[in-house]
Amino acid sequence: MIPGVPGESQVYLNGEFLRVDEAKVSVLDRGFIFGDGIYEVVPVYQGNAFRMAEHLDRLDRSLAALRIAQPFDRSGWIDLIRQLLDRTRLDTCIVYLQVTRGVAKRDHPFPSPAVCPTVFGMVSAWTPPSAAQRAQGLGAISIPDERWLHCEIKSVSLLGNVLARQAAADAGALECIQFRDGFMTEGPSSNVWVVRGGRLLGAPLDNRILEGIRVGLIEDLCRRADVPYELRPILREEVLSADEVLVSSATKEVLPVARIDGKPVGGLSWFETSLELRYQVTDTVGIVPFVDAGTVSEKQFPDFSDVKVGAGVGLRYVTPFGPLRIDAAVPLNRDPGDPRFGIYAGIGQAF
Repeated sequence: MIPGVPGESQVYLNGEFLRVDEAKVSVLDRGFIFGDGIYEVVPVYQGNAFRMAEHLDRLDRSLAALRIAQPFDRSGWIDLIRQLLDRTRLDTCIVYLQVTRGVAKRDHPFPSPAVCPTVFGMVSAWTPPSAAQRAQGLGAISIPDERWLHCEIKSVSLLGNVLARQAAADAGALECIQFRDGFMTEGPSSNVWVVRGGRLLGAPLDNRILEGIRVGLIEDLCRRADVPYELRPILREEVLSADEVLVSSATKEVLPVARIDGKPVGGLSWFETSLELRYQVTDTVGIVPFVDAGTVSEKQFPDFSDVKVGAGVGLRYVTPFGPLRIDAAVPLNRDPGDPRFGIYAGIGQAF
């Protein structure tokens, strides 16, 4: 009996559908001995697998990277997922697929000749994040990324991820954000997003992170909503001073991070001030040079330890529906990751 897992649950193992408490693998399976295998997690909504093609594409890439023989063609995987769902009859759930190199004498090199891969699949009940979780966000800690350098492979060798997630649990947090050489990588089982100056930023899709399936979805949504989107190296300082931080994954969907290392993301208080010189050129046109200053603090009252200052010039034009203003400004004490300039437009603001 496995705590929390109904013994009558149906799983797939090497061509058979079995009760989970009857499914057995060899102690010499290379997935058990070496962690020599890959896996995939597919969320299901109302009986429909979410972005199934993208999940199976990633599964193909992981198998190819480890040179494990593909046990099914695309239609075979789709049929297996459908059979698993039919046997469990859960509308909202998670499909877990795993392929290892198979059973062989314990030796580090790949078996020669190759052996048949071990294929396993199961379905687990799952509840998507609630409205309250989306509103409250979650707590995270920051830690060094000490995993291997092929994180783009969805490997079952997850000890580094397990230790990272446990570090978060030990700290009373639900997530952790990892950094390698001073740059953000990802969470133990999630991608991390940073909002700065109205732009959504993510880490580059290289060997240091796993490309989550929602990465493509988020890019599509940004394009449709005309939200600036960029994947680039992100400094630790940029994350800790971000306007917003988000995580995305198959099970978390997209959730805000409310605190990092116990400090609120985006701050608890703010202060701003502005100095303007207004020149009326004509009855309808004005020019306004200005200096703005402001700070956001993690405390309930600003401590003014990190005041940002910017300077610029604005053009004002009176229209029948109110004054139109366009400002252009640059930061005077720019930090790494801060925008180099800003352009603002508004209607209804007086000269």
